[in-house]
Amino acid sequence: MENATKILDIDFKVLTTDWKLSKDLKKSFLEACVPDIETPTDIAIASSLYAACSEFDVKDIFIGQSFRTEGISPLEWNFLDGTYIKDIQKKYGTQKFPKWKPNKVCFDLDIKKLFYYTFIKKIQVFNPFYYIDYNRKNVDKIISTELKWENTGAHYYDDLYQTLMFKWYKEKFGIDRRKFNYSALIRSKQMTREQAIDNLKKSYIINQDEIVSLCTKRLGITNEYLDSLIKNNKKNTFKNFNTSYNFLKYFSGLINLLSKLNILPSTTYYKYFKF
Repeated sequence: MENATKILDIDFKVLTTDWKLSKDLKKSFLEACVPDIETPTDIAIASSLYAACSEFDVKDIFIGQSFRTEGISPLEWNFLDGTYIKDIQKKYGTQKFPKWKPNKVCFDLDIKKLFYYTFIKKIQVFNPFYYIDYNRKNVDKIISTELKWENTGAHYYDDLYQTLMFKWYKEKFGIDRRKFNYSALIRSKQMTREQAIDNLKKSYIINQDEIVSLCTKRLGITNEYLDSLIKNNKKNTFKNFNTSYNFLKYFSGLINLLSKLNILPSTTYYKYFKF
């Protein structure tokens, strides 16, 4: 990202979060034994975009997501909701959420905060790659030659915690998240079904144990404790916690309209009500 912004001659702004709270949230989600242990980070990323828009009075957010290469995960695998995060943290965490400020990153981005950004600040979200023939191999060539991008070796491999997540999903819930990524590539004819099946048989990350150990050390837990959570019979989803889902279902028609108008991210309706 730093290389790209220097070459394109645009500002590169880094937004950070409270590490104590971030670490505590990660441990809370592990103890809650839900699949989507990175939900607080996903919410914080979304929050950072709105916070930056609020700070610099920008009205448009452009997101580089592509359904042709990434797909959409099932709701039980990845539920994005600030109310969900707050309930898990209340039950398992020790750190409290700070007072919300529109220009600061938060982990508890809920419906009230989204309402403020969407209808008061009038910030809209766009997915430009939904409207072009986005091909991952072609894009990789462009960004590696023109923007000095270096392939990390695997999708999301630049985020070390993704390695722990892969182990958590696979060993505790029997979930291989590559399936919905590969399914998207198959649908867009960027991968054959045979190639996908062959890739699923291969190890995703070679030095998985080493990276997982690094993650547990940073979280202040042991590998043995992580393994005990993986092996126990406790398995939950967002349905076992207080969330905004029933509220969202009641307004599903409105959410569908707002998604089509790009007032909400265009995948919002499909994410919450079609998968």
